[in-house]
Amino acid sequence: MILAAAVLLTVGAIVFTLFIRTRDLPEPEPVSPWEHLELRKAQIYENLRDLQFEYRVGKLSDADYQQTKVGLQTELAGVLAEIDKLKGTPVPPLVAAKKAEPAPGTVCPHCGAKFPKAMKFCGECGKGDDGMKTLLFLLAPVLMFAVDGVVTNQTTGKPQPNVILQLIQPGQGGMQTLGTAKTDAAGKFTFTQSTGENPALIQAIYGGVTYTRMLQPGAPSTGVQVEVFDATNKRDTVELNQHMVLLQPSSSALQVNEMFLLRNTGKTTFNDPAKGSLQFYAPAGHGDIRITVSAPGGMPVQRTATPAGAPNTLKIDFPVKPGETRFDIVYSIDGPPGEFAGKRLVKGGETRLVVPGTVSIEGAGIEQLGTEPQTQAKIFSVKADTFNFKISGTGSIALEGGSGSGGEGGGQSAEDDEGRPQIQQSMPRLYDQLWLVLALAAGVLAVGFILLYRSNKA
Repeated sequence: MILAAAVLLTVGAIVFTLFIRTRDLPEPEPVSPWEHLELRKAQIYENLRDLQFEYRVGKLSDADYQQTKVGLQTELAGVLAEIDKLKGTPVPPLVAAKKAEPAPGTVCPHCGAKFPKAMKFCGECGKGDDGMKTLLFLLAPVLMFAVDGVVTNQTTGKPQPNVILQLIQPGQGGMQTLGTAKTDAAGKFTFTQSTGENPALIQAIYGGVTYTRMLQPGAPSTGVQVEVFDATNKRDTVELNQHMVLLQPSSSALQVNEMFLLRNTGKTTFNDPAKGSLQFYAPAGHGDIRITVSAPGGMPVQRTATPAGAPNTLKIDFPVKPGETRFDIVYSIDGPPGEFAGKRLVKGGETRLVVPGTVSIEGAGIEQLGTEPQTQAKIFSVKADTFNFKISGTGSIALEGGSGSGGEGGGQSAEDDEGRPQIQQSMPRLYDQLWLVLALAAGVLAVGFILLYRSNKA
């Protein structure tokens, strides 16, 4: 009985679907086919803006700047070309055009006389159109000022005066500065330039630190809030939240991946160009060092390290804003790996040492915490700020396909012998009559094709 009811419901649903006419379907709401490309374009614009301003303040070398810029501009050109290609296809309008309304000024607000077209002065009483004057007066600030807002100092909680801002808009030729502004005593700023329908950036430099605010297309351009913080060279509120060292030895070199996660719990930006926001130790014989920094809410950017004065000690100049800032440092040491010596120059936190499962580590002040189950990597805790390990074995960390729990020949697993409840697979009773269901479905499809063929022929 249940099988018959299921078959009837299935047949009825299929037949009902086949007899639905196209004109009976509602018009689908148009969806922009290039929305995802617009989002990617905005992300590239923001990356280019950050790159250009970091280069202007001298935090990037010419080689790093040109290499990163060419890569971003190449990607941007491809995205813009794809958008132009898609925009060549007309998109159905979302809202029907409104009927044209009579132009204002056809009725005198003083005497009530009517005219076929708008007039500056009434032909009966001779008075001017005060309504039009009032409208133009009210719209004047909007027409004159395209972007305005307030810069707020989150350290003091008050508007910040005397902040220099720039309105920037990325284009085919790179970053273009549309205008500059300066906040008044109330922290307010105004740009007279219009951003049009393209995304733009507001960049504020305060206390030697760059702060940005993205302006998305269609978003309100009035009352824009830009947040800044007081800068200090004291790291009282900056602490080391995490420190991890990943060692991957091979027969010819030792690859080192080091990660520092700094947390700023205060309301000031830590910025110390002289000593750097982060100092780290790089053993002698290291190769090229690649550094990637991710600020709170920002995109990863490349940085370079410079000598900090002490032997094998380097510094990274990057402001640490309130929140978490991550520093990723990658380098390699040529030669057969026998030992690794390091130092933790940032106080606080605890160092985690990670090596592949095929590598053994020996040294004072380390304690094995366990093994990562997916990669079988060994995890150690390092208590001391200065450490020296002996390394034996080679290997790298990569996800590998898991092996089956059973032994050779598909024997039972250990769980089967422990008396635990076993899960048995039981197929629905419908599968006993599966051939009948398939035959009925094939018959319904055949009838549907015949009906469609006849309707099209008619």
